[in-house]
Amino acid sequence: MKTPLVLLPGMMCDGRLFEPQIQALADIAEIWVGHIGAAASVEMIAAGVLEEVPFPRFALCGLSMGGIVAMQILAQAPDRVTHLALLDTNHLSEIPERQRLRGPQIERVRQGRLREVLIEEMKPNYLAGAHQADSALLERVLDMGLQLGPDVFERQSLALRDRPDATTALRRFGGPALVLCGEEDKLCPPERHRAIADLMPGSTLVVVPGAGHLTTLEAPTNVNYALRVWLLSEARGAQAGSSASSGSAEPAAPNPVPLGIRKTDGQVRFLGAVMQQSTSDTHHSLKARLAAREPLIGTFLKTPAAVVAEILAMTELDLLCLDAEHAPFDRRDLDSCIFAVRAQGKPVLVRVPASSAEHVLNALDMGADGIVAPHIRNAAEARELARMAHFGPGGRGYAGSPRAALYTRCTMAEHLARASGSVVVVAMIEDVEAVQNIDEIVAVEGLDAVFVGRADLTVAYGKADPYDAAVVAAVERVCAAARSVGMPLGMFVPKLEDVRVWTAQGASYFLLESDQSFLLRGADSLVQRFRATLVP
Repeated sequence: MKTPLVLLPGMMCDGRLFEPQIQALADIAEIWVGHIGAAASVEMIAAGVLEEVPFPRFALCGLSMGGIVAMQILAQAPDRVTHLALLDTNHLSEIPERQRLRGPQIERVRQGRLREVLIEEMKPNYLAGAHQADSALLERVLDMGLQLGPDVFERQSLALRDRPDATTALRRFGGPALVLCGEEDKLCPPERHRAIADLMPGSTLVVVPGAGHLTTLEAPTNVNYALRVWLLSEARGAQAGSSASSGSAEPAAPNPVPLGIRKTDGQVRFLGAVMQQSTSDTHHSLKARLAAREPLIGTFLKTPAAVVAEILAMTELDLLCLDAEHAPFDRRDLDSCIFAVRAQGKPVLVRVPASSAEHVLNALDMGADGIVAPHIRNAAEARELARMAHFGPGGRGYAGSPRAALYTRCTMAEHLARASGSVVVVAMIEDVEAVQNIDEIVAVEGLDAVFVGRADLTVAYGKADPYDAAVVAAVERVCAAARSVGMPLGMFVPKLEDVRVWTAQGASYFLLESDQSFLLRGADSLVQRFRATLVP
């Protein structure tokens, strides 16, 4: 089910401000763009949006003036807001110096000088230095303002001049909250956003280097990813409303930070951006990165040794997969290797020997981020896999004592919530029957991704070459089905140059080679280089 999402653009902007996000989030969100130019006060604009929005409850995202209106919507109807994202905005009333500029600007616009006023505002304030010469981007923003016209400019200017302070509304919000800005935003600098984030327990602050005030257009990849992670954060009951408005709300649990992010100087960097947690929770979510279709590379661990797992976890690989199907892992081996990988902050999957409740439960209780299940052939098997991996009626058995529950440090409610928001379930497609049933498999609720087992698939088709036309056609069929429903798709490829071919068809994560191949190639390379030194 898609999340209802309301987007509110900035002053003198329309839905084109969010064009990259509308395209990137269409698979997980039902999107509606609000109009914020119909009244001369923020309170009236917010009331008008609330009347028009087609959803009873919704995630709310606003940039600049859109963020200001979003905060007023939160003040007027807290029960309707499930998630809140504030981009390049300001929660305070307008300062007198800025208020005094509004009148002369309005007068010039009344004289037919709207274009002149917009250009004066845009060039020094809207874009980061690297984008100042981007004529196409400047023209795009200017065109939005000119199409909206002088009347909208005047109403929005008056609304901003007289806007209320939003501090109280923010303090009462307890849902998933994202606060994002460009590092070079001159209108609403990062310090202002840190203050906003501090008002909301559990919020996540993202500062995007190389971007100014219009981050959605200047740095769409970073913004798309941050918004996807935010949307996939689980809303906790009526956190935005009933308990908050009564004054008895408890601080929300921290939102998870995506896995694979490296902490430096108290901040967290990813995709060229900086993320800061306003809490100390460091739980990471591979689930969110897969859903965001972030390009990921991992490898298989074939040697059941914690030292080898630890060494690989210290590399720049995005994830590791312990191969308990084709390598001699017992429960003690899995436990020690999962511990070693987790200690390095790296996500770890387990390819279980078979899709049985016992194997799935063991891997997840030991603290694996998820499981990769071999030979899923139809939708019934996929549903059974999802059921075994998730808590619920007839599902994964519950225990509060294993590593996954922090050895009883988590309450039952916390453990259930963490598992719901983080456990990754991957179905391997490696049989002819699976390819025939792929449309039904990718539609199964509870699956996070599918993974093409190219070697087994080759054998299943009676071939000895993974590049045989029948095998390639089968992989293409799986790709098409996954793309059609937005299912994340991964695979093993025999050659690294094949990655580009399959990313073009929708694959986003790859498990390539193994610790064994690294050892063999490294040793052979050493011998060759050694012998080369002996040649006169």
